[in-house]
Amino acid sequence: MTVLVASSLGLAVWTAYLAWRLPVHYRANHWDAAWVGVDIAQMAMLLGTAWAAWRRRVIIVLFAVGAAMLFVTDAWFDIMTASGADLWRSLFSAVAIEIPSALVLFYVGRRAVQNVANEWWQLLFGRDAPPPSKLTMRDFEREREREVPLD
Repeated sequence: MTVLVASSLGLAVWTAYLAWRLPVHYRANHWDAAWVGVDIAQMAMLLGTAWAAWRRRVIIVLFAVGAAMLFVTDAWFDIMTASGADLWRSLFSAVAIEIPSALVLFYVGRRAVQNVANEWWQLLFGRDAPPPSKLTMRDFEREREREVPLD
């Protein structure tokens, strides 16, 4: 946890530096490859999500959240790098396609976590698990300690 907090603080300093030093306008090389690469990554994550759903694999959480984050990132960069008529198309695409898709994918990931937690909780403790937003890593240990031996 300390490494994550330290990394976040370091990233905050780096972000402030970039906000101060980066030019407002910049001509980018390989612009087409960058955008196509993001779209390919989105397709891969969506296919992974579909495969995991079809095979009922827990890894659906990673694929769904990864795809959702790519949709949010795509919307952000589309809007931030567009101007004129392209800006309106980017806004429309973000509001009509990318953000709703991300929300559905986040929901899929959350439901998968809840379903897995409920399955384990039912199997081990005979009742539903707490909701994912309330479930901690220590809840399982606490529940195991509360169990009374059958002897």
